[in-house]
Amino acid sequence: MAEKITRKDIARLSGTTVSVVSRALNNSGYVDVDKKKRILQIAEELGYTRNPVTMTLEQKRTKQILFFCKDLNNSFNIGLYYGMVNAAKQRGYMTLLNANLEFDNIKDALIEGIKA
Repeated sequence: MAEKITRKDIARLSGTTVSVVSRALNNSGYVDVDKKKRILQIAEELGYTRNPVTMTLEQKRTKQILFFCKDLNNSFNIGLYYGMVNAAKQRGYMTLLNANLEFDNIKDALIEGIKA
């Protein structure tokens, strides 16, 4: 697997600071137009993607919900799960499925909601 490209890498290649790169990538704060264009070009060429953990911390959102169901042997629960997946997808969320753990073991998971 290729090494993860960081904002620090982009800053080094663009001759700017990490904070300037962050402002350019987040489209927040002032960045010279030409400098921003160069930063975005380098990021695209390198295949830069934001770290999902960093995004979660910045946005205070995981975009994940959990379907906690111990019984997947009936059509009602399966239908409920697929309905949840479709509704979540339309809102940009990922639905996780857990059928093995006790509720006390998952209540602190990094998710925004649990359907038990």
